[in-house]
Amino acid sequence: LIHHAWQAAQRSPLQVGIACDRERLIVHYKNLPASTPLFSLMYHQNRLSRRNTGNNAARLVKGIPFRDRHA
Repeated sequence: LIHHAWQAAQRSPLQVGIACDRERLIVHYKNLPASTPLFSLMYHQNRLSRRNTGNNAARLVKGIPFRDRHA
């Protein structure tokens, strides 16, 4: 799954790739090593964690700093 997200990032004009299955969501960035995703989120995590991951993925695309994941 990590490799699929990395491949998506390599092909994306936004340099960010996402892959998911029934258990987790992976966000990868083009300039990271293939085995090192930016975010890995389990679906059972709380709503705030899921929202923060989505917000930070959008911030990566926009080129602005990430928000604290606990704020």
